[in-house]
Amino acid sequence: MTAALQQLAIVTGIFASQIVAYLLARAAGGAEMTLWGHGEAWRWMYASAAVPAFIYGALALGIPESPRYLVRKQRIPEAKAVLTKMIGGNVDEKVKEIEDSLKGNLDQVISDNTKAIELNPTLVDAYMDRGSARDDRGDYAGAIADYDRVIAMNPNSDKAFYNRGLARYRIGDINGAIADDTKTVELNPSYSKAYNNRAHARLKARDLEGTISDYSRVIEQEPKNARAYNDLAWLLARDSVEPKKLSRAANETLAIIAYHQPVTRAEIEDIRGVSVSKGTLDVLMETGWVRPRGRRKAPGRPLTFGTTETFLSHFGLEAIGDLPGLDELKGTGLLDGRLPPGFSIPLPSDDTSLRDDEDPLEPGDLDLGLAPRPLPTED
Repeated sequence: MTAALQQLAIVTGIFASQIVAYLLARAAGGAEMTLWGHGEAWRWMYASAAVPAFIYGALALGIPESPRYLVRKQRIPEAKAVLTKMIGGNVDEKVKEIEDSLKGNLDQVISDNTKAIELNPTLVDAYMDRGSARDDRGDYAGAIADYDRVIAMNPNSDKAFYNRGLARYRIGDINGAIADDTKTVELNPSYSKAYNNRAHARLKARDLEGTISDYSRVIEQEPKNARAYNDLAWLLARDSVEPKKLSRAANETLAIIAYHQPVTRAEIEDIRGVSVSKGTLDVLMETGWVRPRGRRKAPGRPLTFGTTETFLSHFGLEAIGDLPGLDELKGTGLLDGRLPPGFSIPLPSDDTSLRDDEDPLEPGDLDLGLAPRPLPTED
């Protein structure tokens, strides 16, 4: 926590001042002189430092980051939570007041560094400070221009590439942000924040593999980074594909389509002896194993269905003719030996050309979504 670090810095300063005082006293010959309670002066020096050190240390563990710091870092919800505990009630006005104050301070920083640059155009630190202030002010274009100047003068400034990557991300230049973060980690492979920012940018660019790789590097460098663990777990869960088991009806329908294609829904029902729900065909089409081929030249012009290349690939078939025949199915025990007389299995064919009893699909036939079609517009 920032406030905690500030408090600990004060404690360190107190100890440092006491040590200096002791060294000066000893150099003057008075460090061993006896004071109250027959205690030597140097002992009282350390005792006087221990009391405030203990108080500051205890406070440092319980003081949250200041609202001003949180607002400056655009962590507004956290700032409001802290302010609610401090003052209660509606804290929006207080947040606005802090924002206005910060803008005023940032304007002064920008003005001071602009004057410094006018006096010395090669002052790298002034460009960096002005770029940071412009970034916090929301002037991302100005910040990028300042970081460009820094990089031109110091091509190995990992901080400048990192800051410019952040600014580019904020204006929607995702590819530019990825490029800057990549350069940052090339210059400084231990820059975990650059990996984290590149992960966000890569996720925007739909590069899931790269995103997962970057979060893994963040965790490798920061084993206690809980947020990186959560983001990575979400990505892995999002990217995983949960296998779904087809229902018996879907399996039977798929087999009938594979062997009897092109086949209509009514013909599938006739072979199965039971009706086929629309949902069963929808599931098979969603998997990409079944597709509408055309329309039967019959009353009602029903759709005809056939299998796809995805079907062959999934089941390891080079061609639809590789499906097992009657003798093979009997040999594997998948068919009962007591079959009715004349029972046969057709030779499957997935020839894409339409049969004589099929008409080609029309554009509207491929719109199989559940949403209602738009109403026709008037001329």
